[in-house]
Amino acid sequence: MERDQKSMIAMPKEAAAFKDRFKDFANEIILEGKETEEIANRPIISDRYDEAMWLQAWFVLKYWLDDRSPRFEKTDAAIEKSVNLAFDLMGKSAIDSFLDFAKVSIPIQIIMAEKFKRATGYSCFESSARCKIYLYRSKSRRELCKALCKKNGEPLNG
Repeated sequence: MERDQKSMIAMPKEAAAFKDRFKDFANEIILEGKETEEIANRPIISDRYDEAMWLQAWFVLKYWLDDRSPRFEKTDAAIEKSVNLAFDLMGKSAIDSFLDFAKVSIPIQIIMAEKFKRATGYSCFESSARCKIYLYRSKSRRELCKALCKKNGEPLNG
């Protein structure tokens, strides 16, 4: 098994020039995809997209050379699955949406906590008992107090 894995990765010296040209081509596609936001720009990982695309291309080439299925049907399936996987990994995903949401929601929660502290003199994380006895006249402020103090385990009474 180990020998098969090494032969899948091993590349003849003659393929080095092809690899360099392929990675240049891949970088053009990646840049275009980032500009159209079809490819997510992620710290650290984005710098390795070209290498990932090269590994995918090399895998498909090696797979094709060893494929004995009629009309290279297995290679065709491998291409489809690997391309779908690559675009799923490089494209925007639920994780990216969550991170975008967190960038927006966390500062809002901090701002709300600061507003609450200025209005009441208490940090909503200090004591739920203090929050429970502090009643706002304004419905929106009262809802803010409820939302912030609910994290302490008990909602605002009254």
